[in-house]
Amino acid sequence: MPEEAQAQGWQVDFSTWKMKDKRAFIAATLASQKDGDDSLVYPFLARAVKTWPYALNPALPESYDELGMLDYREVTEQVAEAFKRYIRPGS
Repeated sequence: MPEEAQAQGWQVDFSTWKMKDKRAFIAATLASQKDGDDSLVYPFLARAVKTWPYALNPALPESYDELGMLDYREVTEQVAEAFKRYIRPGS
């Protein structure tokens, strides 16, 4: 059964990701932190976030640009927690 974050309308799922996806996601995350360009990770977020409590479609990368800064922070926190649980079960 896939590891998922399901809190208050959230579902984040990495069960279909391969190791190459993990590496690409980490590389995009590091690059976005260095350059301040969060849009580098939007395609990965769009693959992982299945449901969220916002009116926008989480499967569309462009939806992430339309979020408020606090909502986007919530997205990144939910994804980070789910990612940690997926790569390190029991964390």
